Amino acid sequence: QFLEKKICAVGWVEMGDLTKFTSYEEYLDAFQQAYADGGKSSSALKAKASELWRFYELKTGDRIVANKGKSEILGLGEVVEPYSYDPENEPYHHQVRVKWDQSCAMSVPFQGGWNRTIDKVTSEVRDLVKGHDGTEVTEPPDIDPLYLKMEKALNSKGQLILQGPPGTGKTFHARR
Repeated sequence: QFLEKKICAVGWVEMGDLTKFTSYEEYLDAFQQAYADGGKSSSALKAKASELWRFYELKTGDRIVANKGKSEILGLGEVVEPYSYDPENEPYHHQVRVKWDQSCAMSVPFQGGWNRTIDKVTSEVRDLVKGHDGTEVTEPPDIDPLYLKMEKALNSKGQLILQGPPGTGKTFHARR
């Protein structure tokens, strides 16, 4: 279905359209309220909330790996259109448009860490799929000068405090 529609999509239908939230904090509160009855601890809820938010933050050009279980890669994808909400696509309302490449579909050694629906690609997974689409899977070459400044502060001081009013990108930049 995802290949045919050229999408990557996830559920969490109780959240509705994520564009309605003005900040991660507002979204996190709503997520925790929507899923509080599931019996998960608040830290587990926050981790799940972070997964969906990570999906929401995908942007054009980001690369993704689709897997099945813990030992099969189905394909590589490049995001061609960022997050949209499709209430007709049951039960996967949250989606991004993707250009899929199945040339690297393969069985891989059991990946014990593949416990999340959405997670960052590790260097080990990057090595598994390296070169299968004609390019090497690497980090983006362009690094925002702000992140270089933040890295320098972290390396010299060991910590970094981001301050400012709500909605100015503190969480966004911290996660990047």
